[in-house]
Amino acid sequence: MRYRFLGAVVAVALLFSHGALAEQEDPNTLLQEAIVRYKLGEYEKTLVALEKVLQAKVPPQTTKKALLYRGLTQALFGKSDEATLSFKAALRLDALLRLPKSGVKDTVRVIFKAA
Repeated sequence: MRYRFLGAVVAVALLFSHGALAEQEDPNTLLQEAIVRYKLGEYEKTLVALEKVLQAKVPPQTTKKALLYRGLTQALFGKSDEATLSFKAALRLDALLRLPKSGVKDTVRVIFKAA
């Protein structure tokens, strides 16, 4: 677990050092930024980056992952109806989609399962 956290810190440092967080609008970079921010607990910034990804024209694989993480983040904010909609949209793109194996609260798993 400690190494995962350190890996996330290194990833954020690399993004900052290359100016990606401030300047880069590439959807794939934004998606990776959002995932790192999610893992660091920066949920508001996670949603901002994910919304930018979802507004861009991206492949279904990218959309699916962005919707999944948007649902995870919305659920953490107690927005279960919005999270359910995000999860349903992601599951329409991939019916076999699964939550990350670790770091997901049981309450979020219940919302996902209901979707």
